[in-house]
Amino acid sequence: MSTIANNSQKNSNQEMLIQVNNISKIFTSNWGKVQALQNLSFSCNRGEFVTIVGPSGCGKTTLLRIIAGLERQTTGEVLFNGSKVLGPGHDRAVVFQEPRLFPWLTVEQNIAFGIRDSRNKQKVKYLTDKSLDLVGLKDFRQAYPHELSGGMAQRVAIGRALAFEPAALLLDEPFSSLDVSTRARLQGELLELWHKTAKTIILVTHNITEALVLSQKTIIMSPAPGSVKEVLAIDLPYPREQNSPAFQEKKEYIHKNISYKH
Repeated sequence: MSTIANNSQKNSNQEMLIQVNNISKIFTSNWGKVQALQNLSFSCNRGEFVTIVGPSGCGKTTLLRIIAGLERQTTGEVLFNGSKVLGPGHDRAVVFQEPRLFPWLTVEQNIAFGIRDSRNKQKVKYLTDKSLDLVGLKDFRQAYPHELSGGMAQRVAIGRALAFEPAALLLDEPFSSLDVSTRARLQGELLELWHKTAKTIILVTHNITEALVLSQKTIIMSPAPGSVKEVLAIDLPYPREQNSPAFQEKKEYIHKNISYKH
């Protein structure tokens, strides 16, 4: 059995970390109101790898932003480690679709940016070095963003998130703009990172195969206004064999339960 498989079994019995309780979200503008989420609930255990899939416009990113504290729900509540989420916090780090690196800073400086004012210099160096090691960029610490490939830039973004020492990583389609081979490589690196750190990971993706390759369970969302259609356990051993009958069966099942194909 692989170390990642061992890690997934160990994490499956951990305590609850994130609770999303009956949340709804209504956006108001000059031209009216739009309900993005409706009565949505699910939970995530500490150390668990969860993916969120659903049709375009169903509110996946809005849901992730609410968990991160970057957006406020209209009704309901989100609990993180038993406390209400009222805003952003270092216990939850977000990685967006685009790396959003500062072009005038090196890889090392980008990773250290968010923690440089809140900790002593030795601690900042320790956390920066640790993050560089985790994302495999020690040899590129003095490089600038324009000198990096798209995959490397996204690894810097993940390293910057890890520098906060968060309990949870929240990822919003971080590999969607990458080519197929780079995406597959970073999926493997993300699994290895999950094994090494035992972080709780919630990943929003439009790619069903990606959800099945990575996660222990998948939240299938309904069309807008988004709600939880089903929480599907991905009870397949790691590494996932994409051509196996069990993998293909789950892939087809998810296809039938959302309104897009990929």
